[in-house]
Amino acid sequence: MARWQKAVLALGVISAGTSGLLSLAGRRTVAAYAILPAVVTSVWIFVGHLVTVDDEAPGGWANPDGVPEVWRQSLLWLAMKAMVCAGVAGGAAWLWMAKK
Repeated sequence: MARWQKAVLALGVISAGTSGLLSLAGRRTVAAYAILPAVVTSVWIFVGHLVTVDDEAPGGWANPDGVPEVWRQSLLWLAMKAMVCAGVAGGAAWLWMAKK
Protein backbone atom coordinates (compact mmCIF):
# COMPACT_ATOMS: atom_id res chain seq x y z
CA MET A 1 0.00 0.00 0.00
CA ALA A 2 1.40 3.37 -0.99
CA ARG A 3 2.04 6.11 1.53
CA TRP A 4 -0.82 8.31 0.32
CA GLN A 5 -3.23 5.35 0.48
CA LYS A 6 -2.26 4.75 4.10
CA ALA A 7 -2.83 8.44 4.83
CA VAL A 8 -6.30 8.40 3.26
CA LEU A 9 -7.22 5.22 5.13
CA ALA A 10 -5.93 6.69 8.39
CA LEU A 11 -8.00 9.85 7.81
CA GLY A 12 -11.15 7.76 7.45
CA VAL A 13 -10.41 5.59 10.49
CA ILE A 14 -9.49 8.57 12.70
CA SER A 15 -12.59 10.46 11.56
CA ALA A 16 -14.92 7.53 12.29
CA GLY A 17 -13.24 6.85 15.63
CA THR A 18 -13.39 10.47 16.71
CA SER A 19 -17.03 10.66 15.70
CA GLY A 20 -17.83 7.52 17.67
CA LEU A 21 -16.12 8.85 20.79
CA LEU A 22 -17.86 12.21 20.49
CA SER A 23 -21.20 10.48 20.07
CA LEU A 24 -20.60 8.39 23.20
CA ALA A 25 -19.71 11.58 25.05
CA GLY A 26 -23.07 13.08 24.07
CA ARG A 27 -21.66 15.56 21.55
CA ARG A 28 -23.72 14.38 18.58
CA THR A 29 -23.66 17.70 16.74
CA VAL A 30 -19.87 17.73 16.68
CA ALA A 31 -19.81 13.99 15.92
CA ALA A 32 -22.04 14.57 12.88
CA TYR A 33 -19.43 16.92 11.43
CA ALA A 34 -16.48 14.75 12.51
CA ILE A 35 -17.71 11.75 10.53
CA LEU A 36 -17.87 13.61 7.20
CA PRO A 37 -14.24 12.85 6.22
CA ALA A 38 -14.91 9.14 6.84
CA VAL A 39 -17.99 9.31 4.61
CA VAL A 40 -16.09 11.05 1.82
CA THR A 41 -13.17 8.62 2.14
CA SER A 42 -15.31 5.47 2.09
CA VAL A 43 -17.42 6.69 -0.84
CA TRP A 44 -14.26 7.69 -2.74
CA ILE A 45 -12.69 4.25 -2.21
CA PHE A 46 -15.89 2.40 -3.18
CA VAL A 47 -16.64 4.48 -6.29
CA GLY A 48 -12.99 4.29 -7.39
CA HIS A 49 -13.12 0.50 -7.29
CA LEU A 50 -16.55 0.41 -8.92
CA VAL A 51 -15.38 2.55 -11.85
CA THR A 52 -12.34 0.35 -12.48
CA VAL A 53 -13.84 -3.06 -11.64
CA ASP A 54 -13.93 -4.07 -15.30
CA ASP A 55 -10.11 -4.01 -15.40
CA GLU A 56 -10.04 -7.24 -13.38
CA ALA A 57 -12.66 -8.96 -15.55
CA PRO A 58 -11.39 -11.90 -17.59
CA GLY A 59 -9.50 -10.42 -20.53
CA GLY A 60 -9.40 -6.97 -18.90
CA TRP A 61 -6.38 -4.72 -18.57
CA ALA A 62 -5.30 -6.09 -15.16
CA ASN A 63 -6.29 -9.69 -16.01
CA PRO A 64 -5.28 -10.35 -19.62
CA ASP A 65 -4.92 -14.12 -19.01
CA GLY A 66 -8.56 -14.38 -17.87
CA VAL A 67 -7.85 -15.89 -14.44
CA PRO A 68 -11.27 -16.24 -12.77
CA GLU A 69 -9.81 -15.95 -9.24
CA VAL A 70 -8.69 -12.37 -9.93
CA TRP A 71 -12.23 -11.42 -10.95
CA ARG A 72 -13.83 -13.14 -7.93
CA GLN A 73 -11.39 -11.54 -5.53
CA SER A 74 -12.05 -8.10 -7.03
CA LEU A 75 -15.80 -8.57 -6.63
CA LEU A 76 -15.29 -9.72 -3.03
CA TRP A 77 -13.26 -6.60 -2.25
CA LEU A 78 -15.91 -4.47 -3.94
CA ALA A 79 -18.62 -6.06 -1.79
CA MET A 80 -16.61 -5.44 1.39
CA LYS A 81 -16.03 -1.81 0.40
CA ALA A 82 -19.77 -1.44 -0.26
CA MET A 83 -20.57 -2.76 3.22
CA VAL A 84 -18.09 -0.40 4.87
CA CYS A 85 -19.41 2.51 2.83
CA ALA A 86 -23.01 1.66 3.76
CA GLY A 87 -22.08 1.35 7.43
CA VAL A 88 -20.27 4.67 7.55
CA ALA A 89 -23.01 6.42 5.58
CA GLY A 90 -25.67 4.86 7.81
CA GLY A 91 -23.80 6.01 10.91
CA ALA A 92 -23.52 9.50 9.48
CA ALA A 93 -27.23 9.57 8.63
CA TRP A 94 -28.09 8.45 12.15
CA LEU A 95 -25.86 11.14 13.65
CA TRP A 96 -27.37 13.85 11.45
CA MET A 97 -30.93 12.80 12.33
CA ALA A 98 -30.15 12.41 16.04
CA LYS A 99 -28.10 15.58 16.55
CA LYS A 100 -29.45 18.07 19.03
